[in-house]
Parts: sequence; C-alpha cells; structure tokens
Amino acid sequence: MNKFLVTLFLVFLLPIYFAQAEGVSFEAALGTPEVTLQNPNGTEAIYSGLSVSGKLYFPIYGSKFFTSNIVFSGRYIDLNNNSSTDSQQETGNHLGFGGGLHFKVYRFTLGYNYHTVKARHFWVGNINNQYTEFDYNLGSYYLGLEFMFSKQFGVSLTYETANANTVIENNDVPYRENTYWLHLRFDTLAPIGRFLGLLFRN
Repeated sequence: MNKFLVTLFLVFLLPIYFAQAEGVSFEAALGTPEVTLQNPNGTEAIYSGLSVSGKLYFPIYGSKFFTSNIVFSGRYIDLNNNSSTDSQQETGNHLGFGGGLHFKVYRFTLGYNYHTVKARHFWVGNINNQYTEFDYNLGSYYLGLEFMFSKQFGVSLTYETANANTVIENNDVPYRENTYWLHLRFDTLAPIGRFLGLLFRN
C-alpha cells in the first residue's frame, strides 16, 4: 500500500512541482473528428476526417496545482461523408476562429471553446455535382490529461464534444461533433507583459 501511495505521489505531484506553466504558451494539435448533420427528413449524415488547431494561451492564474488561461484559437476540419461511394462523393472543410478558457488541475485539463465557423461542402459524382456554403457558431467542451516533460514542453490528450444549430439552404440542421485531440504545447515562460513587450519592441 505504501509503494502505491509513493507511486501516486511521484506520478502526479513531482512533475507538477518541477514543470509549472509560467507564461504565454503556443499549441498545435491534431484531431480525429466525427461530425453528424441531421437532414431535414430526419436521417443523419455522418462524416469523419482530420482536424488541426492552433492556440495561444495567456495565463490568468497559476500555482503548483491549478492554472487558468484565456485562449485564442483557430481550427480547420477536413471531412468525408462516410456514405460516399466511387460514383458519388461528398467532402467538406470547416474553418473557424475564436477563443475560450482553459483550466488545469494537477494533470487534468478542461475547458470551453467558442468558434465562428465558415463551412464549404462539395458533392461530386454521377448523380449530381453541387456546392454549398454555410456559417455557424460552435461551442464546445473538452476534458483531457497533460504531461509536461520540461518547464516548456508538454503533450496532452483530450476529448472534445460540440453542438450547434446550422442553417443550410434555408433548413435548420443540427450539428454534432466529437473529436479526439493530440496537443503539443510550448511555454515561452514569458509573462504577458514581457511577451507583448518582445512583440512590439522596436
């Protein structure tokens, strides 16, 4: 039992003590999304593909066991309809910009993102060739684990879920998205004031 408690201490407490996020951070992430659009007739179109994201973290508060950040971010999703065939294919890409809040307790991360998104979908094949654009606002929540390998570099895994109401060709279309993300984060160790000073210094 004592060995178990010592192991827990080493896994959760020592890395946190020696690898604190102290400044503005940059992050790049790669994700595997599953997106569902509900058609007006009640059927669902399901998509999968690849997501990429970039984030800039500005620290609000930091201690050994808890940190909070304001986040500015951009995201891009490339999608394929899972029902596509050789004769008829649908693809889509969604580009969004926004921000949110990020919290870390020990190794555990959680947060909220809000993005304004521009979407484009293409249908190509023997049945029809079509193109449509639509905009939507997307709010999402995520949970995950972060592992800091030094004071400046960390890797995290998160699960994010999102819902939105979109309007496509004058039809209300509910939108759902679930994504697993792999994040790589670099901490500049520069507080906000010093970071902004470096950016705008002559």
